[in-house]
Amino acid sequence: MPGTMSHDTIFDKQGTGIVRKFIIRLLMMIFIIGLFAGALSNYHHLQPCSANDTDVTVSSHWKMDTPDQIADILWERTLSSRDSLLSSSKDSVVFFRGASIDACIQGERLIALDISTADHKWDFPAQLVRAVAPLSDGYIFSECCTMLTKINSQGEKLWQSDKVNDRTYEPKVQVGEDKVYFFADSLAYEFSNDNGKLIRKLPAGMVKTVLGAITVQVVANEIFVLSGDKPDVLWNAQVSSIHDDSEIVGEIIGNTLVLSQRNRITAYDISSGQVLWKLDENMLASPVFNEKFVFTYSAENKVRIYDIGSGHLMEEISLQYDSIASSDVNRSEHRAYLALNQDVLFIYDKSFLTLMAMKINLKNIGNTSTS
Repeated sequence: MPGTMSHDTIFDKQGTGIVRKFIIRLLMMIFIIGLFAGALSNYHHLQPCSANDTDVTVSSHWKMDTPDQIADILWERTLSSRDSLLSSSKDSVVFFRGASIDACIQGERLIALDISTADHKWDFPAQLVRAVAPLSDGYIFSECCTMLTKINSQGEKLWQSDKVNDRTYEPKVQVGEDKVYFFADSLAYEFSNDNGKLIRKLPAGMVKTVLGAITVQVVANEIFVLSGDKPDVLWNAQVSSIHDDSEIVGEIIGNTLVLSQRNRITAYDISSGQVLWKLDENMLASPVFNEKFVFTYSAENKVRIYDIGSGHLMEEISLQYDSIASSDVNRSEHRAYLALNQDVLFIYDKSFLTLMAMKINLKNIGNTSTS
């Protein structure tokens, strides 16, 4: 009948369609395999990077407005978008470089530069480093987010801990006199600084920082300061806003406990919990401390130096990268890192991919007319 189609005809058309789809998919698979084979061939032609490939580029972009005889820029180096973290010990400053395949094969590693000259000193292969803590003669860092590695100032491995059964994307590492603390999502792990053996596990994720015999814990919007191996609560204090995923850094100077969390720095009397001073600043990096001062780096490209005893602003150093105003920089996507080694302050601002070493005359802080 007109307009009708036999069962065999329908089957033939369906079969033709299936064959056509099969052929198209087969051709696509061949094309993709060809692309993959070409990429693999190119990969095999890549060579491991030479020592020169890890060298960083000399740059001179930063200008500084500061009172005379307070600070000088020692050197600048251009880094890459794959670089992060910053720490300094003895005669080196280190940063972490992520993996890349460009003109050569570059694995993930720590790169150490000479403090005085920024010359390349050594590389240490390391994976997924998320935190680096300085020692008097070397570094301890988290690797693969599950274990710790200790190296000396020559970049030689001293020990590596066992993996912990706890993973976090942003672990924190803190060093005591003879212990090392690894802060993960649910627990804080205490290791021996001598051999990397696990000593104990501290209570779930509340522990934020350990400073000598002092442990700082966070519960909701309240901090608890405890003392001793079987900690007694010395005092607790309410805070306006605190976040479980926020890093807390601190320092104990005499009877003063200084804690920094996000954009607020607060100093407490360590015995009573009385607030001695506090300040708010739009900081791009966690502050660094010595026995007298707190050093910050702000979104306005300013280094500020505060007296650690009173919180008074002692010096302000304005920085400018070429002719770019700080207000023209998109700070929503980038941050910065600070490290301090005696009188040298290191600033790695990821907005400009530049690492700078600034030598500060500590004796002249507070003695200038602009203070």
